[in-house]
Amino acid sequence: MQYYPIGKQEFGVIRRNDFVYVDKTEWAYKLAVRTSQYFLSRPRRFGKSLLISTLKELFSGDRALFKGLWIEQHLGEIEQRPVFHISFNTLSYKQLGLEKAISQALQTIADEKGIQLDTEGIPSVFGEIIKKLAAEKPIAILIDEYDKPIIDYLHDFPQADANREILKSFYSVLKGSEDHIHTLLITGVSQFSKVSIFSDLNHLRDLSLDDNFSTITGFTQAEVNAYFGERIVEIAGEHRMPLAEITQKIKQNYNGYSWDGVNYVYNPFSLLSFLESGTFNNYWFETGTPTFLVKHIKNQLLPQSLEGVIVRKGDFNKFDLSNLDVIPVMFQTGYLTIKSAEGSGMDAWLTLGYPNGEVRFSFEQNLLSDYAGQVPSMVNQQVYYLKKSLENLDAEAFVKHLKGFFAAVPFDTSPPPGRQLPELWEGFFHALTFLLLRVLGLDVQAEVASAKGRSDAVVIMPNCIWVMELKLGTAVSALNQIKKQGYAEPYLTAGKPVMLLGLGFDSATRNVKSAKWQRLG
Repeated sequence: MQYYPIGKQEFGVIRRNDFVYVDKTEWAYKLAVRTSQYFLSRPRRFGKSLLISTLKELFSGDRALFKGLWIEQHLGEIEQRPVFHISFNTLSYKQLGLEKAISQALQTIADEKGIQLDTEGIPSVFGEIIKKLAAEKPIAILIDEYDKPIIDYLHDFPQADANREILKSFYSVLKGSEDHIHTLLITGVSQFSKVSIFSDLNHLRDLSLDDNFSTITGFTQAEVNAYFGERIVEIAGEHRMPLAEITQKIKQNYNGYSWDGVNYVYNPFSLLSFLESGTFNNYWFETGTPTFLVKHIKNQLLPQSLEGVIVRKGDFNKFDLSNLDVIPVMFQTGYLTIKSAEGSGMDAWLTLGYPNGEVRFSFEQNLLSDYAGQVPSMVNQQVYYLKKSLENLDAEAFVKHLKGFFAAVPFDTSPPPGRQLPELWEGFFHALTFLLLRVLGLDVQAEVASAKGRSDAVVIMPNCIWVMELKLGTAVSALNQIKKQGYAEPYLTAGKPVMLLGLGFDSATRNVKSAKWQRLG
């Protein structure tokens, strides 16, 4: 019986201990076969470290590890050579400080390689190690999670910027060492950070949004079918669900990541965790949510604008630590992905959205809890009562619980400073209400077009449909707009009751001021 390599990042460990290995060696071959310099950005737990480890073994490890894999027939084309490997994920920079942590890591590498150091200072020592390792032939340099000392401090600009300067000095050595390098691969989360840190590396090929490398990490559907098909059949039996239904549910929860808008892959950590337990859960999200994201979202934009946002491809190369653009950060960290692409090059237009149900539900629940200033368990109690009210077609109870939710929102939660115009207050109430409805786990649609306009929200439930209009003003005008514009007309033939609900919000009390409703059918 083979085991699932959950959290395993060492190629040798996986191959020697009979863990399932999804064969990605063709990609390793493409990176190793010729002299080249690469950069790859992917979210955490997406296989970057395993790719680095595969290359390390390919250049210097046991060739028997590759028996039976795609690359076995091409091993003669890959020359063994010295390897410099460093992972910033393992450095103790939080305890020691980044400069001292890098210095210790370089000394450890020198000791392991039998190198007597004659210089001092990070750039000099790094350059000396490269030169001495490459005494006989050009070497492979593999740098994993290069930006972690920055990402970990995005909530602390001075420290993040100080770490960036130290890293820039470290990486500057690579520019003058090109004659000593056969293969250079640098991985990380943030492709946008590379602009300021790697400004001297003109020949560094960025694979992050390269269409030819869109499936270099993650599992394609074909790979899932080939390596895990039998296990999925077992799980379908355990859940007493048809195979097609369980397959679709797995896809909705853990697939959906794309770096070209055409090819989509599964999150390896989430999928393997699900296959191991047979239970649907939010595995990847629970391994750590950057709290700085919630802070920046609250400061920069409203929650409902996270789905379907359109950006230029070139926007991902614009990075200012002191004024983060939250959309590129969310894309790089895996909370948004490319849904479609139009055009080519840096001027291509990309439509972004949540990759799957795991990320969308978990992130929105986390965001809602932060807005409400309450722990998720308390928010979930309110969510439960709101959902029951909608199921029971009880508008009075729904409004009561909605008022209770807004009453609990901290006073300092509002549109960002300088953006508190009436229309932005209305957008704020729209967004927060819509976010709350989404967390209910229902089919919620915003800005639904009809023949005469767009309704603010439509909630489609098994036993009924709710059509809602939210205004900074009176509920009477909101309900009248639903009727006048015929927002409910497309749903009158659905064979179930339709509830019309107009809500009036007051920016002074920051709550629902009035509510009017009417049942049709």
